[in-house]
Amino acid sequence: MSFFVGLFMLIFGKTIFAAKLVPALLGIINFFLLFFISRKILKNKIAIIFLLVIYTASNWVIFNHFYIRMYVFYEFFILLLTLLFLKTLEFVDKENRKKAWVYIIFIILLDLIIHFFSNDSGSYLLLLYNVPFFIYLY
Repeated sequence: MSFFVGLFMLIFGKTIFAAKLVPALLGIINFFLLFFISRKILKNKIAIIFLLVIYTASNWVIFNHFYIRMYVFYEFFILLLTLLFLKTLEFVDKENRKKAWVYIIFIILLDLIIHFFSNDSGSYLLLLYNVPFFIYLY
């Protein structure tokens, strides 16, 4: 997290605005990731809108996107890994094993990058997050 905050402070100057811009932008990206995930799972457009409104108004989301913490990145990676897993299931269902293996390898590489570049014990959570996905694929 501090690398991105430092990069934004280098670009926009050493202000609180530049520091809080990172979690705010990640919150917007997380919103769209949740939208893509919900579009794959839910068919009812009203349910998708209701889900996004609940997500936007959630106290946890507002709190985590206000402060400069690693939890916003964990939320981002959980949503990204979920979206990649759903894409992997699409290719498995279509009998396109080569593309499914590409996604599986990408998920594993992403897990390793998160684990080795995170100085927080929360990186273990993301490793454990994929265990049910891989069990389901097996």
